[in-house]
Amino acid sequence: MDMKTEMDARILVLAVGLAGMSGVMALAAVSRGGGSRNLAAIAAISLAHGSALLVLGLLGHCLFPGTAPLGGVAMILGWLIVAVAGALGSQQSG
Repeated sequence: MDMKTEMDARILVLAVGLAGMSGVMALAAVSRGGGSRNLAAIAAISLAHGSALLVLGLLGHCLFPGTAPLGGVAMILGWLIVAVAGALGSQQSG
């Protein structure tokens, strides 16, 4: 494993850990009856994305080198499109 691949793996593990941690923390808050009703959705999304990142990372490094970064870029662009659509939509309705 070269230095760049090792650094990519560490970043992936960090991202997976943070996503999983935030999902569990949100579920704990929901179970205690605190927070907003959206907290359960946030927990589900965090846990799902954490698992998906882990699978993409493992499969990407083993079976399809280069696809995990492409998937990450695609997710970033998708969220950017959602943000731009929200910004443009709020300007038109105002």
